[in-house]
Amino acid sequence: ASNSSIEFEFVGELKGFSKPINCIRFYSNNIQHEFEENRNIQNEHSEENDAEGININEDKNELNEFNLRFPLAACSDSGRVILYYKDQMQIIRKDDGDDAYELCWNDNKLIIGFSSGNIEIYEIDIQKILNHEIQTELFHDNIIQNESKSHENMSKE
Repeated sequence: ASNSSIEFEFVGELKGFSKPINCIRFYSNNIQHEFEENRNIQNEHSEENDAEGININEDKNELNEFNLRFPLAACSDSGRVILYYKDQMQIIRKDDGDDAYELCWNDNKLIIGFSSGNIEIYEIDIQKILNHEIQTELFHDNIIQNESKSHENMSKE
């Protein structure tokens, strides 16, 4: 809004997609509680540091701080699903042509709807994400794509 009295500042962009993005969702289970808890901890540290003459909260942007604090999932036309947190990016699902139209969180599960009519559910350990250790596991899928064999069994054949 060039004619607005509100100032906007471009902070950055999240990369990883080459097709149109259809949906973006923050992980939001108890998000307000966690944010307030984090804010209280920061304020305690700020008071301690202010006593020493150091202000760690100088020029902080609340919204930017919020964006960096909680995991964000996004999906695109190609079927790609990416999870972002702070400076990390984890591809949950690669491009396969089955457009991912919608996603939502339910506790520690990421539920994704596709143009094929399929719904995939991924169980995601949010605590590990908050501790900078992103890991995901496919919890449910209604299509079995292939069968795999262990390398040990294959070498005996």
